[in-house]
Amino acid sequence: MSTLTASPEYTALLAKIPPKVIRTEKENEAYTEILYDLDRRSKTLTPAEKELAQLLTLLIEDFEEKRYRLPRAKPLEVLHILMDQHGLRQKDLQEESAEIPPCNLELAVPAEGQGIGIVATTCCW
Repeated sequence: MSTLTASPEYTALLAKIPPKVIRTEKENEAYTEILYDLDRRSKTLTPAEKELAQLLTLLIEDFEEKRYRLPRAKPLEVLHILMDQHGLRQKDLQEESAEIPPCNLELAVPAEGQGIGIVATTCCW
């Protein structure tokens, strides 16, 4: 059976800031503030503080990935949602992009697992 050990400094930090699975927004905010403080002092952190920062990062990421998971959506659906949230219409987008030369765009779908790209087939620049 293996034994896990921690330095006395790290153990003391854990006693001051006992990490646990984040379940509420309030806990997330508290751990995030501690992490910001550690990040501001990143060049002068001790090994124990760096270890604590890594642990807090994992806890915060886990909470936020579960809490703020984005639904899968098609690009056009996302555009419509963003337009709706910002009170924009298609006309507004046309006005914003009026200075950009028109292009004919196509979606390029490379080999599986390599993402999606946009290819300009003709441009007037």
